[in-house]
Amino acid sequence: HDAMEYPFAKERFRNWLQLMSFLPQDSLAMPERKGATPNQVLLGTPILHRLRSWFATSTFVDVQLALRFDEAATYATPIDPLELMAKIVSMGRVTYLVLSCTPFSDMTDIDAVKKAAESIPDPKAPLGVHRLEVKVESLAVFKYKTCTKELLKVTNLAMDKTGRAKWCYYPSPHFGWFSMKYAGNELKVTDRSTGQLVDTKHESGLPYVPMSEILGWGVVRDTREFWF
Repeated sequence: HDAMEYPFAKERFRNWLQLMSFLPQDSLAMPERKGATPNQVLLGTPILHRLRSWFATSTFVDVQLALRFDEAATYATPIDPLELMAKIVSMGRVTYLVLSCTPFSDMTDIDAVKKAAESIPDPKAPLGVHRLEVKVESLAVFKYKTCTKELLKVTNLAMDKTGRAKWCYYPSPHFGWFSMKYAGNELKVTDRSTGQLVDTKHESGLPYVPMSEILGWGVVRDTREFWF
């Protein structure tokens, strides 16, 4: 909230964009707002319809931090945890992930991510992830309450999915306009109706985040006041 006081944030704002979804916690108060840069965007709470709509978009980011997966899973109910994991990972090039103590107690965290990548994609689905190949690395292991957790680095090696051209709060499973293929640090977006290439993004050109998706999700009041 006080990034405007630091020269680095002022000079670099055109080169990066940080999206943060607000997960409220009763014991923690919001810090006093001192200013923010245009590229630090605090989105609304990740309730179910926002998550479903986000997963159906053509957004693809460079790096994701999914460090509070257990809380996100609570907001995403009744989405299956493996489905939630696969859809989160499919939205970016690299995801740093900390899983819940449950419901993955019968397998290692690495095996859970691999199972999600293998079992959730559906090649015949008209909307969503068709194929997902990942590399999973354990960066750190630590104790949390009654279980042992791992900080995982999940690298998206290859991904095929069908996404929407614009935000829709209640995405029908029968309509997807863009075919997205990611491999070798290159993202290709194709119009399914014409077969024409819409855009190609290399690693240096990521993220691919349309402004309409940010506004569709919804930003908190401080961000709206800062922008408008």
